[in-house]
Amino acid sequence: MTRRALVTGLGFITPIGNDRAKVTEHLRQGIHGFEMVEFLSNPRLTVRVAGTIKDFVANTPHWRDWRYPEKFSAVRDAIRGLAPHGLYAFCAMQEALADAQLDPDALKGGPKFIPED
Repeated sequence: MTRRALVTGLGFITPIGNDRAKVTEHLRQGIHGFEMVEFLSNPRLTVRVAGTIKDFVANTPHWRDWRYPEKFSAVRDAIRGLAPHGLYAFCAMQEALADAQLDPDALKGGPKFIPED
């Protein structure tokens, strides 16, 4: 059985923006998302520049301390087992659903396959 995937919406949580409009604007303007960083409060680490996610605070291993834009509805029970990049993926998924004008409740219960003609 061949399965097909359809891309119906886009979701972005990136160093250059957290939605389609901001990513598009920054790409057209040539704006990057790099900045000077100090990882883990350790000045001896050699990495000094990184692409950082703006408007999110997930620089601690304690998910209770994480902060993210109010437009996202990350249920604490869903994110408490995630690493920060899992939170970003979870929020990007919400962006993609909104962009596709899909109701998240319609996706409950697993994937629904569209029969081939």
